[in-house]
Amino acid sequence: MTCTHALIIHKDGSYFCPRPGCLEGGILKAVLRHRTVVSCQAVLALRCPVCDRETSEIDTQMPRSATSTSPAHTPALCSGTAVAHENGSVQCSHVGCRPGLDVGQWLAGHSDIRSCRSLNDPCPLCSVPNDSWAILE
Repeated sequence: MTCTHALIIHKDGSYFCPRPGCLEGGILKAVLRHRTVVSCQAVLALRCPVCDRETSEIDTQMPRSATSTSPAHTPALCSGTAVAHENGSVQCSHVGCRPGLDVGQWLAGHSDIRSCRSLNDPCPLCSVPNDSWAILE
């Protein structure tokens, strides 16, 4: 089953979908359940109310000149495509990009996040065919 709403992943690894019950099973199950998955850093930049709290705390602790080059103000997103698989693994198309300890934060660090179901070719790591979408409205 697939949700038609976008799944938003925040830089702290938390995630959001407005559909009730859609986030059950953890972040990887949520990614697999959604056709559209985005990092709030790629879509909202610094206007995200969840991630902006961290930025506001940094602003009050650092001189103004230091905040303009702060990593919190200019997130470096991986240019590769992050893929979540049915078997619970993740991978990135960018050579050298390795999953961190927190999968949510790692996924949020990508501008392109997909499930293996959304790939054009059958996934060699997973047993579920790519065309097995049942839409949740």
